[in-house]
Amino acid sequence: MIFIPPPLLKLTKGGEVGGNAMLRRVLILAVAFITLLLGEVGCMASKPNVNEMALAVMEEKYGEKFEYYRPWGNSMTGTREFIARCESLPGQDIHVEIENFRDDGRIFRDTYLLVKYKPECTEFFKKCVADVFGEAVIFYDVTYFGLSPELTGDATFEEVLADPGTRLGIIAEIKESDFLYKGQAEEAANALAALCARFNFSLVVVEDGDYGTYDRDTLLQSMSSEEYVAFAAITWADGKLTIKW
Repeated sequence: MIFIPPPLLKLTKGGEVGGNAMLRRVLILAVAFITLLLGEVGCMASKPNVNEMALAVMEEKYGEKFEYYRPWGNSMTGTREFIARCESLPGQDIHVEIENFRDDGRIFRDTYLLVKYKPECTEFFKKCVADVFGEAVIFYDVTYFGLSPELTGDATFEEVLADPGTRLGIIAEIKESDFLYKGQAEEAANALAALCARFNFSLVVVEDGDYGTYDRDTLLQSMSSEEYVAFAAITWADGKLTIKW
């Protein structure tokens, strides 16, 4: 049914503007408006939902269903980002990127394998650092940088560490009595670099009595206020190791 606004309807009932002619004009305008509206809706419906496309790519790649969880970032750079989740990793955020999301040349990246291998990563970091210092407390969170799209869904832990898209952020807490010389930091970093493509490694030396009393947030606060015995910011990227005390 076509709705004719009351003021126009009044004019068609033998009013000031000659009934039938005016009615025809109103009907033509109404039909034109509806046609235009339907065309707009059709165009909108035909646009692909890139979020659903990304989730479908992940399901095909990893063999399980993923669901959109919440938005992340913005699309001004031309890359759509959001957080997904799946049943095999309950409560874990999986960062999803769709580069060139407006075009046909879309590139899909995600952090599923980094989240999956988080326990293995933490143990690997702890071993590399503890082998040099005797023991260590490790804080590791998965960064929101998607892995290379060429990496297969069944990639091994070692393949994930070596992937050029991997960005690792590590904080290691060390006791003062185990910190014998600065060269130990380079030894631990070299052990990590043997398998990792890229990482940022914060080495924090604390007094023995404070060791093991920090959680991640309080240790970060201690680092920010420079309440430590020694601190080293270590970066490994493009085959170059940098250590700043």
